[in-house]
Amino acid sequence: MVAAQDSGGILVRAGRDLKSPASEERLAKDSEIQQLELLGDRLRYRLQSGAGPQEGWISVRISGKDLAIRLNGLNGQPGSTPTWIEESRAKMLAFREQRPMLPAEIVPLLPGRLQGTNPRDKLPPFKRLNHKEMQEMSMKNLPGHFSGMKFPHTAEQLKSFGPSWYTDAFHKFGTLPKDNHVTKVRSVQQLPHSGFDAAGGAGHKAFIELEYAKPDPNLHTQLFAKYPWDYFESETGKTYRMQISTYGDMDSAELLTSICCEHLFPFRIPKLYFADINRDTTNYVLIVERIPFGKRGKIVNGKVEKLPRKSYEILPVCGKYQDYLLEDAPSVYYALFREMAHLAACDHQGRYDSFFGPMQKYTEQEFLETKIKTRKKLKPKRKEVLQNGCSTMLEKGIDFAVNVAPQIFTAAGKDVNKLKKMKEEITSMAPFFDDIRQFLANSSDFVGAMHMNLQADNAYLWYDDEGDLDVGIFDWCGFARSPFVMNFMGCLSGADADLLDAHEEGLMRMFCDEYARYGGPKIKVEDLLLRYHLQWPSFAMDACQWVERDIYRECPKEEWHSITSMLDDKFVNLWNVRCRGTTLVNALEYYNRRPFFQIFEEWCRGAVAATEVDDLEGAPVASPDAPDELHFHVEELPPSVTYQFRLFARLDFHPASGHEGEWSLPLVSAWHRTAEAVPPPPAPEEAVAPDPPPPEMLDDGTVLLGFPQLPGRGEDAARPAPFQLQFRGALDPSTADWQLVQSRPLDEEPTKILVMDPRLRRYAEDGVIFRLWRPQLRFGDAHRVEDDARVRHYTSLASVLSTAIRSCSAQFDEWPKATLVFQASADLHEEEPPPTAMLRLDWKVHVPSNAGLMPVRLHQVRFRRVKPPGKDDTWQELPPFEHYVALHSSAEVRREIPLVGPNFLMGADYQVSVRMGTSLRWGDWSPPEPVSLAMHPPQPAVEGFLQLDDVLLPDGATFFRLTWPAFDTRLGVLKTGHKRGDLGGTLGHV
Repeated sequence: MVAAQDSGGILVRAGRDLKSPASEERLAKDSEIQQLELLGDRLRYRLQSGAGPQEGWISVRISGKDLAIRLNGLNGQPGSTPTWIEESRAKMLAFREQRPMLPAEIVPLLPGRLQGTNPRDKLPPFKRLNHKEMQEMSMKNLPGHFSGMKFPHTAEQLKSFGPSWYTDAFHKFGTLPKDNHVTKVRSVQQLPHSGFDAAGGAGHKAFIELEYAKPDPNLHTQLFAKYPWDYFESETGKTYRMQISTYGDMDSAELLTSICCEHLFPFRIPKLYFADINRDTTNYVLIVERIPFGKRGKIVNGKVEKLPRKSYEILPVCGKYQDYLLEDAPSVYYALFREMAHLAACDHQGRYDSFFGPMQKYTEQEFLETKIKTRKKLKPKRKEVLQNGCSTMLEKGIDFAVNVAPQIFTAAGKDVNKLKKMKEEITSMAPFFDDIRQFLANSSDFVGAMHMNLQADNAYLWYDDEGDLDVGIFDWCGFARSPFVMNFMGCLSGADADLLDAHEEGLMRMFCDEYARYGGPKIKVEDLLLRYHLQWPSFAMDACQWVERDIYRECPKEEWHSITSMLDDKFVNLWNVRCRGTTLVNALEYYNRRPFFQIFEEWCRGAVAATEVDDLEGAPVASPDAPDELHFHVEELPPSVTYQFRLFARLDFHPASGHEGEWSLPLVSAWHRTAEAVPPPPAPEEAVAPDPPPPEMLDDGTVLLGFPQLPGRGEDAARPAPFQLQFRGALDPSTADWQLVQSRPLDEEPTKILVMDPRLRRYAEDGVIFRLWRPQLRFGDAHRVEDDARVRHYTSLASVLSTAIRSCSAQFDEWPKATLVFQASADLHEEEPPPTAMLRLDWKVHVPSNAGLMPVRLHQVRFRRVKPPGKDDTWQELPPFEHYVALHSSAEVRREIPLVGPNFLMGADYQVSVRMGTSLRWGDWSPPEPVSLAMHPPQPAVEGFLQLDDVLLPDGATFFRLTWPAFDTRLGVLKTGHKRGDLGGTLGHV
């Protein structure tokens, strides 16, 4: 840098802030300085030559006048523009000129972290911890799976690990040259997770400032870190930690995306410095460059003041669901949709195949033939359940808008009649939401790599030389292939109804145009808009479910009267209140601006598609009644489809005439449905497991299947046609790939098939779905072409899908604990008093979140005597009992067993064990729990004595009267035997 100023040099301050202390000495003209950090127009430097303070902050430009000019090397020539600016400039120029853009070739030299073993292969399967395990494991600091190093996962550790750790970590990831090192951790500042400037809810965030031994313009001294919530910090921290780190594998997904895809994206993302995670503890850390967001203008009446911006200056940060902080909200959303289109188009060009695997391309017809299962007729009971659930959710949202917080809703958003109509329409559509979700992915043209929720707060933006917005993107926890429209909802959920009303079609057009320009398929705006509209009713329903789950949890009903508007501090400062509340306000207002129910009804009726039929044969029918009638044979029409035919005629002239002839008006047939397809093979079913179950069935990743019927080879039904068994996760999207799985007959029952595959373990909690698939490959003699026609279902070859099946036994959340419980008898003198000693067993059951899985229903207790040993020391099983465990993260079960003979004898020691199961399979027995029924002898009363009195009777006989204080016995003992005495009276006989 060359300093230049007329008034004796440049003013130097201690910090970036213009109010920070100023140095008495100025930076002299013609001094050369080294850039340590550049944030907007503020530069932190180190003096190389010349006069002035050795380090400090200066302004490089004031009122359009340059105070410092970049140099390149030591020759005093102006330096080059940063690479990211040149890339942005070229990209935006191509956008304005609408030039086609295909992804650039991947640089052969991969980042150091990607050389060698693939990071995905280093990561063990996802592990879901329960509360007890989280309490114990999250406190530990175990090595990460990517680096093999221990890593910081709190703000305190980010500071205390010190320069040597940052040096080793950055060297390990290839971020820091080997001849450089970190010399100092200047500061670590944890960002707020509540309030107006809350930094998000997925984890804690912090700013880090470092110093390097050799300052380098390619190294950032200002960094940003993300790490998990502390389970012990608060109830909020505990809730978020369990939701994010145990309910799904969100954390590692974000790390892997930064590690593996940073160099693949068609836009800028924060430079990665280090990332690691440990599955056993669920702790993780992500360290990237800190984005130098610009200064925000004043906020007046919910609108932000627009300040003059320089080209390539990063705009101010926008909080989640704070779109009023955007200086030009429509331009921001157009830029976001443009980048979503680029992201998806690059996927169709194979850009992310190294991360996701090759994309499966399919047309709408192929989807119907090979992907979609025959839709079973919706049973009345199932329809009723779906509609009741939808109605309940909507009622909560409507009650919130009308009765609890009407002050934050628009007039239409709290209009009782409009909301009633909305509820009726969405409730009637609810049973078909699954059909809509399948329709969203009915062609691979509408599927691609997508950011899960690309809202304005997950982007950083700048204006280029021509005033157009360009974008960088972060927060990649949900990077996946999915139907576009589902991600549009995540992007637009914070946009207000006026913006959507004005720009909805324009945003869809932007996506379609940019999708094609970057090499993606050409899709029609109206097709994309239809999918977007069909998804809206389920989005509105979903927005209502968060009222009780999140909004009332942070701001109870009775407190809402104190909130005046959506700009009220209490609304803005409570994270879930702001996020969930804004979504619901926008959804209820916008629903009334589009005829969603009419769009749905028209979609249900379907569109007429014209198809040319090539294979026609005609011949006159020799019939006196119809001498001119022709018969045409139309071949190879798919089964189970309704058709209508139109017949046109024209005169056939000699070619020399040059006249083709004109087509007549058509004859139109009635609608006709072709013959039904061969019924598909029935779905695989979970079979009843033997008792006791085979040892291999006690491990995760096992399922026992049965098949009601297998399609046979013609008359030889005993010899089934060749099939493959395939599976996918029960909660996977319908577009997810099916995976081939190996199986074998169960030894004891060959008609049952035992499936054991380590890959099933990752679905142990959520369950798996199976199907039979007739492969189209030839397997020599094992395959006969004629089998295809016998097993064909519609135009596909798959069986009906199974229901969700858990690939593990029922899981204990806490092992059984035994307690002796005593109760007093109503009558101590009855001949057979009720048992007063009970063995109470308490255990916790882990119940997966997937409601479609078979519930835990059966429980059984067994016991054995261990002391004194005898012939009855083998395990004895008590009859199973039924206790239905509903859907929870964990549920408690209690069983009380009378301690009576002959099963239990006082004075002996026992072991008890419990197992659980569904109606089809038992799990393993729990570890033995000791139970001691040893009884201590009665204890004489303290300072007690036996009083002896003479009793002289009238006849001269002498008796003794013995009197003593009662002996202390264990609680629950009803009768105590005494030598020479009876507890029933104080007089004993000798």
